[in-house]
Amino acid sequence: MIIQKLIIDGFKCFRNKTEIELDSLTCFIGTNSSGKSAALEALCRLFGDNNSLKIVQKSDFYVEPGKTIEDYDNRFLYIEAIISFPELENAGSNTNSIPSCFSHMFISASGEKPYCRIRLEAEWEKGTTSDGNLNYTTYWIHSDEENPSEENKIPFKLKDKNQIVLHYIPATRNPEKQIKNVTGTVIKRLFDSITWNEEIQSTLEDSAKTVRDKFCEENGIKVIQKTLDSFWTKYTEGGKYKHISLSPIKTDLSSIIRQVNAYFSPGQTESADSVEKLSDGTKSLFYLTLLNTLFDVENQINFGNVEGFDKTKINKPSLTIFAVEEPENHLAPHYIGRIISVFRQLVQQGAQTVLTSHSASIVKRIEPEEIRYFRLIDYDFTSVKRIILPDNDKAEAYKYVKEAVSAYPELYFSKLIIFGEGDSEELVIPRLAKWKGIEIDTSFVSFVPLAGRFVNHFWRLVEDLNIPYLTLLDFDKGRNTGGDDKIKYIIKQLELYENLTEDEKNILESPLSSDTDKLSFLEKKNVYFSYPLDIDFAMLKEFKDDYMLLPKELKGPNIPSIEGDNYETKNKETVASVLKTDSDKVDIGNLPDNDISLYYWYRYLFLGRGKPVSHLNGLLNIEENGNVRIPSVYEPLLNKLKEILKVEL
Repeated sequence: MIIQKLIIDGFKCFRNKTEIELDSLTCFIGTNSSGKSAALEALCRLFGDNNSLKIVQKSDFYVEPGKTIEDYDNRFLYIEAIISFPELENAGSNTNSIPSCFSHMFISASGEKPYCRIRLEAEWEKGTTSDGNLNYTTYWIHSDEENPSEENKIPFKLKDKNQIVLHYIPATRNPEKQIKNVTGTVIKRLFDSITWNEEIQSTLEDSAKTVRDKFCEENGIKVIQKTLDSFWTKYTEGGKYKHISLSPIKTDLSSIIRQVNAYFSPGQTESADSVEKLSDGTKSLFYLTLLNTLFDVENQINFGNVEGFDKTKINKPSLTIFAVEEPENHLAPHYIGRIISVFRQLVQQGAQTVLTSHSASIVKRIEPEEIRYFRLIDYDFTSVKRIILPDNDKAEAYKYVKEAVSAYPELYFSKLIIFGEGDSEELVIPRLAKWKGIEIDTSFVSFVPLAGRFVNHFWRLVEDLNIPYLTLLDFDKGRNTGGDDKIKYIIKQLELYENLTEDEKNILESPLSSDTDKLSFLEKKNVYFSYPLDIDFAMLKEFKDDYMLLPKELKGPNIPSIEGDNYETKNKETVASVLKTDSDKVDIGNLPDNDISLYYWYRYLFLGRGKPVSHLNGLLNIEENGNVRIPSVYEPLLNKLKEILKVEL
């Protein structure tokens, strides 16, 4: 069984009914205060592994910004889990969860596969005390109606609650305190189910008695105990408990078990180290280890693969859920891959895992289909979205977009995304923005290189996530797929994304429209171009002297004079390398720019030395020489960037 969907309405930041689809492994991502923790707490109210997590509180009810709950006469919330049973479709799967849920399964009128509904309903109303009156109940729902009638609400009993257990690992954690709590519950559950060999039990108890007796025979202990007894008698005059006995250990098996602790070796000293010696990060890993061990051993016992346990004492739940909030806390990034790998293994054994994070390091290790994106709308309520990918039948687009969003997970946490062609934009645009007085923090603005491919899919993805975006592409005038062909490509991308009017198409497709007209129109669609070629050419043209100023050990390109041999041939070859075409197709009289030296320098700097190092050198020279200014081609982009960030930040 699996929780297929979580439905939340009126709980904390979930103002309206919000449906969150869950997979076997699901990751909630989003910026701080976007509602990820609230969603986990909603799961805890239904299935938490201790009573404190299940208690509905007054603060759980949604209230509008600027108000308190006392401003209302009453508040209502519900949290619902839709339970499905994939094991019914897979021959040979474990179906132990079916009997306990069978009487609550139903098939909706639309003919879906069998499923169950579990709903917690809570209501708060003003009362005679400041806390008001708060009541909540959990039900099985025997109907597919959104607002089921009372006769279709069947109480969710204690034995039912034991069928689904959620282990919640919060972001703000005291590992030592949690470990003590878990070792007293998780490990005790396993120890209590062990079928102890009578001889071993007797040996343990006899050994404990020997330790106690030897301890009490020590002269110093005798003195302390005699003195304790003396003062105890003066206070109690005999009473019910006449004597005090000091002992380092209890002698019955159950007490011996309760004193079991974990030790780690080799330690910092010759002896093994206890849990208290571990760092916070290592304690977190040990905490996860304990919970994982409980699940795995119970699985082994349940399937009869291990001896030494009494299966009747285990009471293994039908579904175990691990709700891990920000697993990256206290840990170096490389541990995240290990954690995800372990939980994927547990998922294969029937567990379900829900993670939350606002770290790009974890998103890189999660499939985009497993992501649920949380965003706080108007500082008021939470919106939850799946990641929209191209349809599977569009294999190339699906693969490319999926790999891109996995490679650039920062986009999910951004206030603004700039889709560009490559690394040059990521290096140059922030520097230009700084010169214009716009502070771009990498946590606010993400650069995602597209190389111009499948642009409409990225637009649709971030539009659905409500993340503002700009697109900066190369115009590539003079190149095989540039100029008018690039405009045609963008028209196609826009038409896949939105409907263009006939007037809009005329502006973009008419041969009477100049490049300036077309580019000005596309800027209204937040599509900008590095004109006439790319950002490398634009910066070189604008800051020619600064980009040509090289370290002393470099001589620069060899530009032939008019009197030299093969002058025209060399020019054509150089231009051809920049325009990515054959030299016999180059028309020297009709170039994107008539300054032939620019092409020699472009080839030397960006096709020879490399784009990052050439831009870094050029940008430093610009600042040192006091030549800071904004190329006119990027003024519209930066103005729009400033406008968006002013709103978003």
